[in-house]
Amino acid sequence: MEDSGIYVCEGVNLVGKDRKEVKLIVQEKMFTVEISPGSQIAAQIGNSVVLTCDVMCCESPSFSWRTHIDSPLNGKVRSKGSKSTLILSPVRFENKHFYLCTVTCGHKKLEKVIQVALYSFPRDPEIEMSGLLVSGNLVTVSWKVPDVYPFDWLEIELLKGESIMKNKIFLADVSKKSLETKRLEMIFIPTTEDTGKVLVCPTKLPIDEMELEPKQRQSTQVLYVNVAPGDTTLLVSPSSILEEGRSVNMTCSSNGLPASKILWSRLLSNGDL
Repeated sequence: MEDSGIYVCEGVNLVGKDRKEVKLIVQEKMFTVEISPGSQIAAQIGNSVVLTCDVMCCESPSFSWRTHIDSPLNGKVRSKGSKSTLILSPVRFENKHFYLCTVTCGHKKLEKVIQVALYSFPRDPEIEMSGLLVSGNLVTVSWKVPDVYPFDWLEIELLKGESIMKNKIFLADVSKKSLETKRLEMIFIPTTEDTGKVLVCPTKLPIDEMELEPKQRQSTQVLYVNVAPGDTTLLVSPSSILEEGRSVNMTCSSNGLPASKILWSRLLSNGDL
């Protein structure tokens, strides 16, 4: 740019001279800036995120990073050559911002912006039973989704086979910044016909404006229904009344799932076994 100006060319001899002028304008070389991974990134809380600012057609760029409200970056900046990175690790609620990368090349500046949107959906839902499944007895099935954010529109379903037993969509204050564990409970009475059926708990976090992965998680549990001992029978052969010295066979059977264990004892005169 220092070479800009008016240049004069003169032709001179013994009888005169002739002069021409030209105005030379040297413009700064155009440069471009790219920010990645894009104009927006969905970052999972607790993970690491790297924002990158790349410059093309500038030999000695200088970089600066800031948030749109000039709050602390809560990250580490590393710049070398034509590239600058902002590392957010681990990602926290304080990183929910628009981040701006400003590049200075000579007398010109270019600025690019990227939005860091936050979510948390780290694990599959957990299915819990209040106790063993016993045919005919009430049991509480609960399932929980740990450390979710944001949990508005979080959807939980419980299916037995292909039948929906219960579902819920959670609504919440979107301004609330915290990880939440969401629960849903259901009471049902199992039967022996439920043995072998599968409880399926699909959970969705459908945030349309975020390209998060995964948007759905799922847990399954195969049902095994126990049956308390019943229909117990006791057979004595040849008879329950017999002469001293004779042999006798006593046979005891009892239904149940799992198979009942047969225990023998004798009732004493005082009522003890």
